Amino acid sequence: MATPDRGHSDPACSSATAGPRPVVMALIPPQISSLFPSDILQSLDCDMRQANSITDAQILTDGQRVDLAIVPLDVNGCSTLPLIRDLMKYDPDQAIIVVSQSDQINDAAEAMRIGALDCIFVPFTPDRLKKTITQALCKSIAERSDTTASTDVSSPPARPITLQSTHEEAPDSDDAHPIRHGMVLSDLSMKPVLHALDTIAVSNAPIYIQGETGTGKELLARAFHAESQRASGPFIVVDCARLAPDTLAQQLFASSRGPGGAASAADGGTLFLDGITRMDLQVQNQLMRFLESGDVSPLGSHDATRVDARIICASSEDAQTEIEAGRLRGDLYYRLHVVPITLPALRDRGEDILAIANTKLVQMARREGRRFRGFTPDAVDVLQAHPWPGNVRQLINVIWNIVLHHDGETVTTEMLPDDLLAGLSVPRISSEPAGPLDKMGLLGRPLAEIERIVIEETIRMQGGSIPRAAQVLQVSPSTIYRKRESWSHR
Repeated sequence: MATPDRGHSDPACSSATAGPRPVVMALIPPQISSLFPSDILQSLDCDMRQANSITDAQILTDGQRVDLAIVPLDVNGCSTLPLIRDLMKYDPDQAIIVVSQSDQINDAAEAMRIGALDCIFVPFTPDRLKKTITQALCKSIAERSDTTASTDVSSPPARPITLQSTHEEAPDSDDAHPIRHGMVLSDLSMKPVLHALDTIAVSNAPIYIQGETGTGKELLARAFHAESQRASGPFIVVDCARLAPDTLAQQLFASSRGPGGAASAADGGTLFLDGITRMDLQVQNQLMRFLESGDVSPLGSHDATRVDARIICASSEDAQTEIEAGRLRGDLYYRLHVVPITLPALRDRGEDILAIANTKLVQMARREGRRFRGFTPDAVDVLQAHPWPGNVRQLINVIWNIVLHHDGETVTTEMLPDDLLAGLSVPRISSEPAGPLDKMGLLGRPLAEIERIVIEETIRMQGGSIPRAAQVLQVSPSTIYRKRESWSHR
């Protein structure tokens, strides 16, 4: 293990390290030691403790305060996700940087969900490593300073590094890009996608996008094209799932008697194959020949034309299932599966639900001449509780429907479609008497007064949520809103 070294303090963190030097635990097995130059580690003014195995890392962190842990996602074939969970459980304030290979995007997303602060993808430059460590240390130390601020008010903690923003990019962070090419990327579950845009877009490697219907696979493919060196070239879309085999083959490779096909048209640009797992096997054979040779021969012709096109594929089906069922060629899949990217479902994207809703609401309101600027708290509850089986596409259509049929400063629950309200899950109601309801002596009171007491008590039981109270009472939320409005004028 490395002994503590005393380098020069990095100016990015100097204002946050007035106390003891921060402690860094770096899990660096021999296989990746070349990625961590000793001069970079020594230049950081911190107590650097190096582990060569998961066991060493557990020993170094057992009962010890660690400000920052640097952990690869895989050590000698063993996942480090359990180690990351244990580190976060012991000290939720410590920062964790995970080191990921390009084919570990799903594990990287899981690490971020567990609580890792940042993810750095191999390969990376020494400068990138130093900047990532410095930013993570600044944030970790600043958060610890916030915890003890009541005992030291003489000097405010250093400004924490902003990893995400709902409106604009943080000045000091190259990772904070909340909206890129029309995609909202504020939730941590989208950080691997954001990093892929930063690092993979410039490559010519094939990209394989997996995600449920409506998650925005084509939008992401267009983003990769826009940030590539082929941005000035064509972006050609082929819908493999909806075209009959003969039509698909002709659209891709054309015929000797007709104009060039999509593959030729994508020369110098990007060819996006949507629904690749639904492509007919015969067409898959033709596509495989094109990928191997780079030549396109129109159907019925022996004349070949060299085509330079980047391939991006997308699928909503599980590829392994399709391979086992004989509907997808395994060699074709592995030829295309160079850079796999999984788009999470909207229900798994946390704060992105409201961020997308707000962004689209303002855009569509401006386009349709409406005044909408946001949502009421009850409407937000409904949006965040809905499972969104149609993902982003469904959310956008819901917002559009609201804007077309209503107007106002804010979207209320009454304006939401009935299917969103019908899908609310109602918390289990205790069989025990709720609050003072059993002591109110309802007998002898007017029916209207009893109705008001029951409605208000149910709203209280549901944490103030009118939509959930409406579910319990089996009435429309608009009914409750109207009744409360009438009560306010009495």
